[in-house]
Amino acid sequence: MSSMRTVMLWTILLASAPAGATLPPPPPEGVEVGIPATVDPGSPAPGRTLVEFGDDLLIDGGVMMQGITAISTVPFRLHPSWRLNSDPVLHLRYDHSRALLPKRSTLSVWLNGVSVGSTMLELSDADDGKLEVRLPRRMLAESGYNELQFKVVQHSSDECEDPFDPALWTRLSVQSTIELDRELPRVKGQLEHFPSPFFDEMGYGPFTVALGGLGADVSGPTLEALGLLGFAFGRHGDYRGLDVNLAGSDPGLVEGHLLVVGTPAENALVSRYVQAETLKAGVGTVVMVPNPARPTQAVLVVTGGDAEGVLKAAEALASEDRAELLSGTRSDIPVIERAVPAASRRLPKPLPAIQSAQTQRLTIEELGLPDRTVRGYYAPPVQIPLTMEGDSEVHIDGARIGVDYAYGALVDTRLSTIEVRLGDVTLRSAALNEVDGEERTRLWVDLPYELLRPDSKVEVVFHLFPKDMGECVYVTDRHLWGTVFSSTELVVSRDRFADVPDLGRMRYDLWPLSTALGDEGLLIVTEDQPGPEDAAAVMQLMGELGQRNVLRSPSFQVVRGSANAATEPGGRDMILLIGEGRSAAYENLQRVATVTATREDVARRLKEGGDNVLAAQVGNAYGTLEQVVVKDGASNRLAMVLDASTDRALLPMVKLLGDPSVTGGFSGNVAIIGEDGGVHALDAVSDKSSVGNRSLSSQVKRSINRSWGLLGLGVLLASVLLAYLVRGWAARRGGHA
Repeated sequence: MSSMRTVMLWTILLASAPAGATLPPPPPEGVEVGIPATVDPGSPAPGRTLVEFGDDLLIDGGVMMQGITAISTVPFRLHPSWRLNSDPVLHLRYDHSRALLPKRSTLSVWLNGVSVGSTMLELSDADDGKLEVRLPRRMLAESGYNELQFKVVQHSSDECEDPFDPALWTRLSVQSTIELDRELPRVKGQLEHFPSPFFDEMGYGPFTVALGGLGADVSGPTLEALGLLGFAFGRHGDYRGLDVNLAGSDPGLVEGHLLVVGTPAENALVSRYVQAETLKAGVGTVVMVPNPARPTQAVLVVTGGDAEGVLKAAEALASEDRAELLSGTRSDIPVIERAVPAASRRLPKPLPAIQSAQTQRLTIEELGLPDRTVRGYYAPPVQIPLTMEGDSEVHIDGARIGVDYAYGALVDTRLSTIEVRLGDVTLRSAALNEVDGEERTRLWVDLPYELLRPDSKVEVVFHLFPKDMGECVYVTDRHLWGTVFSSTELVVSRDRFADVPDLGRMRYDLWPLSTALGDEGLLIVTEDQPGPEDAAAVMQLMGELGQRNVLRSPSFQVVRGSANAATEPGGRDMILLIGEGRSAAYENLQRVATVTATREDVARRLKEGGDNVLAAQVGNAYGTLEQVVVKDGASNRLAMVLDASTDRALLPMVKLLGDPSVTGGFSGNVAIIGEDGGVHALDAVSDKSSVGNRSLSSQVKRSINRSWGLLGLGVLLASVLLAYLVRGWAARRGGHA
């Protein structure tokens, strides 16, 4: 009966189709067709969104509010095109000190400068307090950029109290949310607006895309196209990241936006949205249309008449000049003159890349950091990230920072100071000793090389106290301020040098993968016959690298495991992505390098000695990541092998590489990664090799630094010898007299 209904439906569709129309191919026997009855293509569907303080607003550890009074501002954004069905609702969760007086302690919420709610801080809500506040739509900013202000008044005594009493505190939880009930607009499919609607710059969550239609053998050019798209999508997503998923065979069941890549012969879904006979060899075609079954979601087709056309379409969509190349719902690209990837949006930027030893002088403005002003007794630190390549090695006495700062008048010059920290170590402090404040002054601080890491952060802390603060007198702290200017200068001398293999450096922007894009280039190698899982893993990996790398012209290539490029020498670092299929490149790597994490070897290690604890740590399903050194003439290059054991596990394993809590557990040369993110590290290589070079001056300084005792003895011997020579010379002079 089901098959008969399907045949009748397709008969009606063919009879009613206009002349010349091309209908999608009929579905396999037994598959129901049609748009679900619950979806009305002519009207927008409701959408409910929870904006989380932690994941979406990037509030790390909660908002701490201390002192008699405190104010904290939390910005949030709502796209002006969003049509809200009702007022947003703030679900605020908080904790506060049990020492607060309930009749005199309050928490209030302000929206864009207008009070919208408040509550008393009572003993009953000291732990996991809850406050629900309606945010009137009429008070939302037309620009879409809004501010929530949280103000507390906190007292622990009806009489005299210390404004710095540690019992005066309230903490807003990262589990707080803003609930939105909005209508999702129907997709218009205008390519000049890309990455919208796939990615909303004023929205929340990662750049999410479902990859559909690929068969069991994905071609090399399509893999290359997916690498280009993944890198560009990662740059669009920036800190929010890229989340690639696999779509099923029915586009109507896809939740979210659908990406279709490849030629019609390679990807069966292409012909559903593009007439195959309109595609030309050597010409790329990009099409964006609403999903017929889900008109609030888009379908993006990247195709061409042949492999060359697919690559051109991907280059156009990934290009910084995409708005000049693409428009309307369909664009054909016969020629690509300049394929520059979308610019990185990463802020603050890492220090500019270096190839050899050099001294860099730059301001923090060049890293994208603006002037920053903080206020109050408990002013938060001004953070200055010093992000460098994962193999950076700062010279002895090779790093300094000149902090340009200002502060307000009427601070207590006896107590107020500025403090400079590196990590948890205070390096220097200076008194704020001008009663009338200072407009701009500079404080130079040496940054010890032994404390510097590729992901270090310098913190500038203002300790501000008001002048003539009398006992038991209520004093506000809003007039207490300090500013760090963007003209603050960094001086850094460093080499690029590392002893490898060392997976511990993966925590530094996935080194060496990210920095290889700017060196000799990165090679990404799949199985010999890659399927959809391999393709999605390639796109996800390149998205992670696109998010981190800021180069204008990165260099990378995606190839199948059987390609010669995977085995040819050339100094390129590489990563091999392996599921359950064969990889000739991996087999060749085992012949030319010491590979210890074969599947049989890992299984032996897990079972050796009945080590059930290790098995419990990594779970039942696991993958391995190994770093090996490939001797390539006079130089060494690195190869990474991600072996997920199964095709199904490959994409989740690649996603785990973007989780700092996972890469932070890496060390040694082998990491066993559980499907839950658990990591067990192994160090099975005793001999280390070196990559990069130390400058001669750095080698001399390090040699002297390691041998202070011998240096002192040498100085003593030299002094004795010099004294002996002087005495001899004086005796000879006296004898001649």
